[in-house]
Amino acid sequence: MNPTYQTPISATLARRLAEAADGFRNVTQVYFIAKYEDPYTIKDFLDFTSAETYFNDNGYSQNEYGIFGPYRTFDIIDQYHLRGVEDIQSIDLTIHFKNGEVQNETLLGCIDSIFLNFSSYEKFVFPYYSHVYGAEFVKKMRDDLIIKYKENESVPNYENESAQTLSTKSAPPGTHINITYGK
Repeated sequence: MNPTYQTPISATLARRLAEAADGFRNVTQVYFIAKYEDPYTIKDFLDFTSAETYFNDNGYSQNEYGIFGPYRTFDIIDQYHLRGVEDIQSIDLTIHFKNGEVQNETLLGCIDSIFLNFSSYEKFVFPYYSHVYGAEFVKKMRDDLIIKYKENESVPNYENESAQTLSTKSAPPGTHINITYGK
């Protein structure tokens, strides 16, 4: 198999692949395995060999899934030699609370954004995913996030509190870790 389109793709899948590639502006190139039909499940890989191995190991059919790429994901900003996530092994985060508590977290190096409260999700995450995947997807994502917040005893019930008052003693769930879209 080679990274070519054996099956014509819909404009919707092309848009989703473009949005996914756009999210990788801090790596050199990226490949994706994507389902041809809605829901367009997309999984990322930094090289074709890894994508092909995953494709074969999971028994994907070439009639249902394709390998797409490489997508060039760097731009003019790269001339400034900023470090990308591929250079980061882990991130140590220390949070100092007003009550004197300190929380230390070690995060995966592939993380490039951290949202510490529900308000941040409302302002930044949900509008982006609504544009990419639509309102129904975002409603499920939002509902799942609310369930995670409610399970955390340190978080007040969002329905009775301003979103600005939400804080957590553990990091809120990620929208996607290692960039698995649509699962």
